[in-house]
Amino acid sequence: MVSTSTTGVVFLMNFVSNMKAMDPNNHPAEDSKLGVDDEKKAAFVKRVAEQGGVDRWTRVALNNRENLAIALGVLWAAFTTSPLISTKVMYCFLVYIGARVLFVLCYVFSLSPWRSLAFLIGQVSILVAAGFALAQTGGVFDLPLIGIACPTIFYLMNFVARALSSDPNNHPAEDKVLGSKYDTEGKEGYKKMMEEKGFSRWHRIAENQGEQFPIAVLILLSTMHVRNDDLSGQCMLCYLAFRFLFLVCYLLALQPFRSIFFILGNITVIVSAVCSILAAKGNDDTTQLTATVCNLVIFLMYNVALIKAINPNDHPAEDSRHNDSAKAAFAKRIADQGGVDRWTRIATNQIENFPLALYVLWAAVFAGVGINAAYCFGTYLMLRIVFLICYLFGVQPLRSISFILSQVTLVAAVIFGVLAAQHPETE
Repeated sequence: MVSTSTTGVVFLMNFVSNMKAMDPNNHPAEDSKLGVDDEKKAAFVKRVAEQGGVDRWTRVALNNRENLAIALGVLWAAFTTSPLISTKVMYCFLVYIGARVLFVLCYVFSLSPWRSLAFLIGQVSILVAAGFALAQTGGVFDLPLIGIACPTIFYLMNFVARALSSDPNNHPAEDKVLGSKYDTEGKEGYKKMMEEKGFSRWHRIAENQGEQFPIAVLILLSTMHVRNDDLSGQCMLCYLAFRFLFLVCYLLALQPFRSIFFILGNITVIVSAVCSILAAKGNDDTTQLTATVCNLVIFLMYNVALIKAINPNDHPAEDSRHNDSAKAAFAKRIADQGGVDRWTRIATNQIENFPLALYVLWAAVFAGVGINAAYCFGTYLMLRIVFLICYLFGVQPLRSISFILSQVTLVAAVIFGVLAAQHPETE
């Protein structure tokens, strides 16, 4: 029950921070029907200026997006490794949630270095959970070992890339106690360095991993849960290999190999999703079949939006097709839409919501909710499709209604999961 309920808490933390960080300037014109007007836009700009140019809730929301879903991947993988360590992992779950709550409070109330300490405690709790799980595994290609080692490596890759791409200008004033990098001189020095370099490869690696790892790891882990065979483990290992090669190629500016490895990584996830669908169908398990089909559709929606939202200005010089003409066309596209690109906003919203939504829904499956979990999966997917269509065609208030109902669906899944975990005899 603890793992299911804490997953629900993580979802709620993410939801609240996204709501508090909402920037009216990122909303399309039709949102004026909901009261998103020039006055609210000006008020948000003033709020940011009063905080020294760094909005605290925006930074909390971004940090949650960068960390919560990938952390859940490790915690859930550890939790399912062996029942012998379930209690230890449960405590790690609780420590992580507590540390993240403290992190948010310290960020909002400008408490540094306590905020950084809470952040580090959260990271350590993830590694401790992974250590407990790794100690229970067997040989090099043992399926439980793959199931915990790969998510842990993805977690570490994410952490390292974020650390190496950290921009001191995104940190609030109180972070000067952490070192000269975060004082005024350090921030100006970093800004000057970036102006000279023009592009940070580690930043783009971190952003790409942040977009791909959370949802990919969830799908790969769910396939291992459904199939529990060598093929599911091989998909996980292939994805890890392709993503590592992608990282190396990005750092060394190796095109088209970087793009080839990126595509192969996503193909691996699709293959994994299809394999889980076939297994669920063969098991005649309606709940798993619905969940695995939704996995695949959501993954495709997620990546189509990312492709449609590609910004040529975020690509390095070796990406020759993202030339000045492409950059000018993208700028014109944004201008034609009133300064807010719809596909970019759809992609951002899906990054903010899809990975944690899938963890919540799969937590209901793991808890033994049964057919109600399938209903939640199907309802969530349909509402998100409606949301996407409404965003593309500027349909309000139906877009917002579909979004709210999708969140209500996730809350229902959490409730079903907690109730099922309390009464396992009803599974």
